[in-house]
This record gives sequence, C-alpha cells and structure tokens, in this order.
Amino acid sequence: LDIMMNLRKVVFALHVNRPKILRLKAQGTHVVKAGDFEPDADVQILTPDVVLATLDKDGVLEMEVCVERGRGYQSAEKREPEALPINAILLDADFSPIKRVNFHVDPVPGAQTPDGEPRERLMLEVWTNGSVAPQAAVGEASRILQDHFNLLTDFPETTPQEEDAERAEARPGTELNDNLFRNVDELELSVRASNCLKTANIRTIADLVQKTEAELLKTKNFGKKSLNEIKTILGEMGLSLGMRLDPEELDRLRSQYERAYES
Repeated sequence: LDIMMNLRKVVFALHVNRPKILRLKAQGTHVVKAGDFEPDADVQILTPDVVLATLDKDGVLEMEVCVERGRGYQSAEKREPEALPINAILLDADFSPIKRVNFHVDPVPGAQTPDGEPRERLMLEVWTNGSVAPQAAVGEASRILQDHFNLLTDFPETTPQEEDAERAEARPGTELNDNLFRNVDELELSVRASNCLKTANIRTIADLVQKTEAELLKTKNFGKKSLNEIKTILGEMGLSLGMRLDPEELDRLRSQYERAYES
C-alpha cells in the first residue's frame, strides 16, 4: 500500500502519444527511488528523488508501471481494467500539471484608450509540476475556452427565401392526422428539447411541424441533437418539419378530433 501511495507522488513527462512501460528492479539493502526506473528516451521522471520503498539485505522489488497521457483526475474505480494484465493494480491518476494560478490587472504606463481611460493588462502567474511549461498550459486552456465560446457563435444563417425552400421540400402529400393536436409534452422528448420548445411557445405538434429546421435551430439552447430527436419522432407519426397546413383543413380536423374526444 505504501508503494502505491508513493508512486502517486511521482511526476512523469511522456513525450509520445502512446502508453509506455517502465521497469524497476532492486534488491539488497537499498532505498528505492523513482530515479531507479530503467531509463527510457520517451519518458522523463521529473521527481527522481521520490522514495518508493526501503529494502533490507534480503529484500527484492520488481515492478512495471504503465505511463500514459490523460486529463484531469481519474479514479481507479472508473478506469477500464479489461486491457490490463490479471495481476495489474490500478491507481488513481492525477493528470493535472497545474499547481497554482494567480492573476492581477495592472495599468499600462503611459497608455490610454481613445476615451482617455488608462489601458490595462492582465498578468497571469502559473505554477506547474514541470511536466508542461506554463506558456503551453495557458495556450491549451485558451484553446479549450475558445472551443466553448464557438458554440455560442456558430449559428446557421438563413434567408427568408431559404426558409421558404425548406418548407417546399417538406413531404408534400403527408396526410393530416390526429397527432397534430397532441401536446408536445406527450412526445417524451429529452428535458433540453422539451424546454426549448416551451421557450419558443410551441405547445402542440401542429405548432411544431409548421416550423422549419432553421427556425428551430435559432431557438436558444436548441442544437442538432434535439433537432434529430424531434425529426425521428415526427417521422414515426408520418409527419415532418416545414409542413404547410391549410388553416381551414386544420380547423375542420380539430373539430372532428374534439368531437371524437368528447364522445
């Protein structure tokens, strides 16, 4: 158990994108340290002085450890043991190289905005465990943040003519049916899709099928996954998005539906 806890203190820098096996063999009176692993050109041990075990004159220690890339904290309980040897022991893995972060905003000496306000600059202080440079860590974090913000800006732009074309491409001969007057709550949609429809004030399936894909995608928090979910369910009913419903025919069918429901 002590060896396992000590191994978790060792910091490795893996220079390839595939797992690597490190081997260690020690015997006799010896203080076994992380630096005693056999050298490997693809793996750098950044904490070679971490003590793993202490052996007496009759002691023998042999081990192999698998070093791999990852992100964040991974509990041993949630890792996949199938691909490992039978006698392998899984350890909790902490792949985060960041030890501490600090920031402050300072004025830029002699610099002003066009409005006469002093310009400011953001100063970041980043401490890592040595497995990655602070500049690289900030760069990777910036790319991740940019990817998240792209989700808020990558909306499809459609013209009224394109929306009309979408309606025209909808299945022309779709027969109206009683499903049109059901509440969208009866569709058993995911929570996200259901909330998006409520936000757009779409109450019945008739309201829904008269919307085009482009119109739905403009709804806040409504994405491709919700769109495909709705299209699948409507297809099972013989309906589709972008339908043109004749108001008089819809009223007539609604009256028939209500009379049948009351009887």
